[in-house]
Amino acid sequence: MKKFLVFLFTLPLFAFEPLFTTIEHPLRLAFYAPFATDTSHTKMVTLGWYEANNYESEDIYLLDFEIATLQGVVRVPLSNNSSLRIIGGIHRVYGGFMDGALDWFHDATGLLNGAVHNLYGENEVHYHIGSQFRKDNSFTSLSNLQIEYKHSLAFHPFGAKSAIFGGWKIPLAKKKDGFGSAKADYMVGLALQKNNWLWNISCMRLGKIHLFEYGTSRKWLVSGYVGYAYKNWLFEWRTISSAFKSRHISLDSWSNVVNVAYSLNKHTKIFFTENLAPFYGSADFTIGATYRF
Repeated sequence: MKKFLVFLFTLPLFAFEPLFTTIEHPLRLAFYAPFATDTSHTKMVTLGWYEANNYESEDIYLLDFEIATLQGVVRVPLSNNSSLRIIGGIHRVYGGFMDGALDWFHDATGLLNGAVHNLYGENEVHYHIGSQFRKDNSFTSLSNLQIEYKHSLAFHPFGAKSAIFGGWKIPLAKKKDGFGSAKADYMVGLALQKNNWLWNISCMRLGKIHLFEYGTSRKWLVSGYVGYAYKNWLFEWRTISSAFKSRHISLDSWSNVVNVAYSLNKHTKIFFTENLAPFYGSADFTIGATYRF
């Protein structure tokens, strides 16, 4: 048994590279969006497509739509020990196509009544925040642009490779679309990688915004990430702290998601993301694919 466990936890990676995705939720995407990073500095160009079904019916807001995102990630090595990464994309908010399948799943598992999940219509757009913000038609929005620098460290805690990274969010997303804060954000983080395990912890400094009278953005946002690769499979967990100070728990809450990905070949991954308790501030269900050129 001991030999089997040693074998399991030291299997070589198919290509340990984290998913280049983040939590596809408008109240998360408005701020610095943490993307997992490994400790390498190889040249890389990756294109991703993500389809996220958002549904939250709360006392202060209603989110009932899908977000289709086309995301590009470019990493440029600056030296053997440093690299620059640029992340940008575009979001399409529309009715989508997953409502029927998710209603069936919720009914079949008893996790949520499908009729309740589909209370406002199937495959429609309803994005409301109080009475001040309302969108009931499809629209397109730029994502924010994030520029990140990463540098390898000389020490290897517990035999793991380590790197520090920092970033700057350029606020390209428009606040009127509900995907932007119109403020720059900053990030600093640490990555550790050993065999088929990867850990990230990052801290974001947010620009101050007010979500009408419902909440004010926090100064700091903290996120943790753990990834484990097994043959062609990749399993990830991400947690992120509340972005708002608010008396409403739906705004002032941590978010947790799990990603499960499968590598079809050295270029292509397919994946799904499921949100976990407390279920606030994260898409209900996400599917997607990434392609590394």
